[in-house]
Amino acid sequence: MLQTQSYFSVSGSAESSNACDVEIIFDRPSVEVVEIALFALQGAGVELVEWDVLLRMRMGVPRLLHDFSYLVPDDRLEDACNILESIGLPLYPPSDLVLKSQGDLYVRGHFYRITRSTQPFFINRIYLYPYPLAAFSRSELSEQRPFHLSSSRYSNILVPRPSAVRAFIIRTMARYPQYCYTRRVLDNELGELILYFFLGYTLHNLPKGEEEVWQWEDEDRRIAAASNIVKQWCMDREWRQGEKWIGDALASVVTGGDTGDFPTVADTQNRQLW
Repeated sequence: MLQTQSYFSVSGSAESSNACDVEIIFDRPSVEVVEIALFALQGAGVELVEWDVLLRMRMGVPRLLHDFSYLVPDDRLEDACNILESIGLPLYPPSDLVLKSQGDLYVRGHFYRITRSTQPFFINRIYLYPYPLAAFSRSELSEQRPFHLSSSRYSNILVPRPSAVRAFIIRTMARYPQYCYTRRVLDNELGELILYFFLGYTLHNLPKGEEEVWQWEDEDRRIAAASNIVKQWCMDREWRQGEKWIGDALASVVTGGDTGDFPTVADTQNRQLW
């Protein structure tokens, strides 16, 4: 059985105890609780892959950071869950309504509360997902600093490269019928990445309609730059073998194409998508 301990940061150093007072850990800000959790997980050799909102924020999508999501190797997922429980974090999934509203992928998470409050608008969580959910190859990952943590004492975490994230979304969309709810959720995520990552918009300069000529010209420049990014990924052969169609699909949508033209389960039965 996994031997777990509770980890607390004291004056910039880590201390451990065999018993954790849940009330003590919830006296700390959410970010500090996440720091404690990552220190414990990394100390036990659990490899973490940045995921979901954290990953989108790293790629320029504006988000309020309430939840912290990571992919964990299948053979360490149970260990990781036990570690979070050992430091006093209770398993606390969202309501059934919230789970259903987020699509199939979301419900595969293990959700741990990191705030004292259990009110829906004030609760923060750590989400652990099984690594096969995305199954990035090792070449699609790189070690980077956790941007959401200020301390330098934490090890790097694994971060999927941007092209691999887009490929995952498009590949997964193709597993679902066009009007399936999960596909619509993924469509929205891809749209955010196109708007903020490829086109380089921020909350301060989003197009508002009825733009002047110079604004249309600016939009054209942004689209051309986005198209060049995708072309470079294709030239660098960043797609998996047999997935050139993903590059074609992405090239189409960044220049204004419709994601409704992406493949679906109906026309990809002979294509390995997962």
